[in-house]
Amino acid sequence: KAVWDWITLILVLYIALATPYFAAFHSTNVTTVNILALVDLVVDAMFIADILINFRTTYLCDGEVVSEPGKIAINYIKGWFFIDAIAAIPFDFLLF
Repeated sequence: KAVWDWITLILVLYIALATPYFAAFHSTNVTTVNILALVDLVVDAMFIADILINFRTTYLCDGEVVSEPGKIAINYIKGWFFIDAIAAIPFDFLLF
């Protein structure tokens, strides 16, 4: 899980840096646009995978590890789910 969290952090940093850069200096080169679309699709898929992983990740409650899937889902939905879900929406593909 720690490795996955680092990968997610790197993807968030990529999005935070790449989105403004490409918005300001967008290239009309077809090859570049296709590569960027593929990279964006992979990043969106990774964020969706992160949501699925978080639905299965245990958590601590009062010093005890909670591993019941229903409780994990409720805890995630009450916490970061809506933020993660909005972040995972592929807005660039919805604009087409």
